[in-house]
Amino acid sequence: MDSIEFLSFSKKIISLSPLSEIDFRQAVSRSYYCAFHQVNEKAISLGIPVNAYKGGTHRSLRETLIALRPANNKLKGIAFKLNNFHILRVESDYKLDVEVTDKTANVAIQMCEKIINDLDGIHSL
Repeated sequence: MDSIEFLSFSKKIISLSPLSEIDFRQAVSRSYYCAFHQVNEKAISLGIPVNAYKGGTHRSLRETLIALRPANNKLKGIAFKLNNFHILRVESDYKLDVEVTDKTANVAIQMCEKIINDLDGIHSL
């Protein structure tokens, strides 16, 4: 499966009618996973050891990109964006007292697309 399908699914979800909060939560979550897998795939293609840090897979990927030597500012910026996106995904998946709206879902889709566009401009370390 191509990880871009997560983003396609998010767009499909929010195009349906009627929508409820669970739909918005799913769109946020799936958009995040698209971005995560796209970043992970790019890191692997560049020869970056994505599991260089202890902790969860998501944190390890971000920490690896931030700590690269020599530093790659584009990848570091993507890591920070992915971190902010992860916070939004955690809220959508676990914090049921936090309202997730259509605006949140659309922001998540845009965040994913921005990360993908940023990745497209990186061809080497």
